[in-house]
Amino acid sequence: MGKRSVVAVSLALTLGWATRPVLAAETPRVAAEATIATGPSAPPVRGELWSRISVKVDGGVAIVPGQSLGGYARLGADLALSADPARARWVWGIWDAYEGWFGDDAGGFAIPFVFFAGYRAPPFVATLGGGLNLLTIDHLADDTGAGILSPRGEVRLGLDFGRAFVLATSEVQRRWMWGRDDITLVQAGIAVGYGTPFEQRAEPAR
Repeated sequence: MGKRSVVAVSLALTLGWATRPVLAAETPRVAAEATIATGPSAPPVRGELWSRISVKVDGGVAIVPGQSLGGYARLGADLALSADPARARWVWGIWDAYEGWFGDDAGGFAIPFVFFAGYRAPPFVATLGGGLNLLTIDHLADDTGAGILSPRGEVRLGLDFGRAFVLATSEVQRRWMWGRDDITLVQAGIAVGYGTPFEQRAEPAR
């Protein structure tokens, strides 16, 4: 073997052994930098519900059959729960609000509290609900009354995009009164809500 061949082989071996420690030292540092840059991702917690809290605004037509035709408006909060918001699943929750209605020489106020349950297949959702007016005050035909714990029911159908939703609503209430005859109030309108994305509140098990 000539001198040139010996020199070439020696040079190749020297370069090969010199680069090995560098690569070995660089690899952990690069991996560590990638971990720091991206941060650890928290996996979903199996069995934990996803929840969303929204501000909700409603409005539409309000009717006291045979007595008054008018409108209503409502401002409230909505809590929705789901086992998996990314897939077709059951959804349920509660909402409460301040609610007012008006008509011909008529009007009223209520504080409703409603439980609902239904099915959500993003972006579509349909729910049924039932609850109570914690407080009810109504004026109709020159007569005013007040009551508590009046029953009410609702149907909601529409689009739910995760953080925002738009729902068509249909509701009926039997407003129990002291000081005047009870009132049946029928409402139909639109509900628009916006809030937090669906999140799991619990920390992953370690």
